[in-house]
Amino acid sequence: TAYEIVSRDWSSDVCSSDLRVQPEWWVLSGAPRLQQWTDTVAMLRDHPWFGVGAGGYPWAQFTTETPWAGEVRMLPETHAHNFILHLLAETGLVGAVVALIALVPWLWRICRTMLQPGDTAGPAWVLAVVGIELLHSLVEYPLWNVEFLGLAALAAGLGGEARVLSRAITGIRLIACGGALLGAALLGRTVYAFGFLERAWFGAALPEQVAEARKSLLRPYVDLGLAQQVPLTRADLSAKLVFNSRAVMTWPVAPVVMRQIVLLAMAGRDEEANVYLHRLSRLNRAYLADLRTMVEAVSLDDLPAASPLRLLVHVEST
Repeated sequence: TAYEIVSRDWSSDVCSSDLRVQPEWWVLSGAPRLQQWTDTVAMLRDHPWFGVGAGGYPWAQFTTETPWAGEVRMLPETHAHNFILHLLAETGLVGAVVALIALVPWLWRICRTMLQPGDTAGPAWVLAVVGIELLHSLVEYPLWNVEFLGLAALAAGLGGEARVLSRAITGIRLIACGGALLGAALLGRTVYAFGFLERAWFGAALPEQVAEARKSLLRPYVDLGLAQQVPLTRADLSAKLVFNSRAVMTWPVAPVVMRQIVLLAMAGRDEEANVYLHRLSRLNRAYLADLRTMVEAVSLDDLPAASPLRLLVHVEST
């Protein structure tokens, strides 16, 4: 199981937790956003119709080759910090058309109501709230946070136009109540699993807690935390590669990418390891020092001294 792979030889594993952060001038310059949007436009150009798929942004951004303007970022991103570009990148032009089909009639109804005689404070408030949320979403992704998403959803619902036949009201209420109960149960289950997720990330979860957390919607993130604790030995190498490969595609954070490089080198898949090494270097060359530390901590029985990775990492990190 995933827990058995992670827990074996845990005490002998070494991984640096030193994440290099960018200097303040770099963050305030706006360059990270411009670079990320360049990546996102490249994704759309490569996948114009249906995008890279829901949830596929982190991996696509990590593997997209674009020229950098100056310094590089600390981590691959989970979203584009611009909801329009993110929607286009993950769902393509088809997804954008579907979104417009829903948004344009809603906006038309709000504007039409505001132009009619009478009290327009309500529609104006709805338009202001949704508009502010959408403007904020052009430079960040607030709709990933419940405090922003809940308010925007409530305002959007208030701005809707109800046209329901009286004979259908009972059925709609039953469906709504059922949906609310199902949502509450799912929320409770997810919150319950989140506590185990935190423990799994720090290696403090019991096997049954890990198993419980992996049954929830948080499973990809549980596996991402477990992947950062996989022992770098040849024992169960094939299983480790399958597990780590799935985690790295969820969110290619540097510790998981470095483990992927080492595991591929152990398996003799040097060309694939070099591809990941190139991507890691492009992301942030400072990570090469961490990778060198990780490689040096691996036993010569698991990764021979003649391994191309040992020589390459030594050269690249100096």
